[in-house]
Amino acid sequence: MTRQAAATLLAALLALTACTTRTGAEAPETTTTPSERTTRVSTTTTTTTTTTTTTPTPTTAADGTTVAACTDGTCEVQLTGPGTIPVNPALGLAAITIQSITGDAVATTMTIAGTSFSMDCTGDDRCQTSFVGTTPPTVYATGHPGAKITVNKVTIEVAAAANGRAILRLST
Repeated sequence: MTRQAAATLLAALLALTACTTRTGAEAPETTTTPSERTTRVSTTTTTTTTTTTTTPTPTTAADGTTVAACTDGTCEVQLTGPGTIPVNPALGLAAITIQSITGDAVATTMTIAGTSFSMDCTGDDRCQTSFVGTTPPTVYATGHPGAKITVNKVTIEVAAAANGRAILRLST
C-alpha cells in the first residue's frame, strides 16, 4: 500500500469516527482529521422543579365550635370569625375575644382577671403582643400557626389558620 493510499484510508476512517454518535458520554470526545483537531464536550442539563404548598383550611377541632368547652382552660375549638371564648377567672383571664382571622393571622384581645399578669409568645417570629393598663387590664396578641401565647395560666396555641377559619388549642 502506498503512502497516499494509507493516508486516504486513515482520513476515511477518521471521518467515519467523527460521524458516530455517542450517548451518555461524560468525558470530552476528541476527533482528529489530517487538517484539524476539534474537541466536543458533552453537557448535562439539570431541571429543578419548585413546589409551592398552601396552608390548608382547618376543618376539624376536638371540641368542634363549642367555645363553652374552654371554660376550664383546656379545649380545641374551631372559629370562623370574631367571637368570645369564656375562661374561668381563676386562671387569670376573664375572656379571650377573637377580633379577626385574616389570612393566617388570628388577632385576639384578652381581659385579665385580677391586677397582675404574665405574658409570653413563642413559636411564631411574627407574633405581636401589647398590654393596656386599663381597668380591667387588657392584652392584645396576634399569632400565626405555631404561635403559643401564654397569659397568666392559659396558653393559646394557634394550631391552624387560613381562609377565615382558625383552630385554637387552650391549655393550662
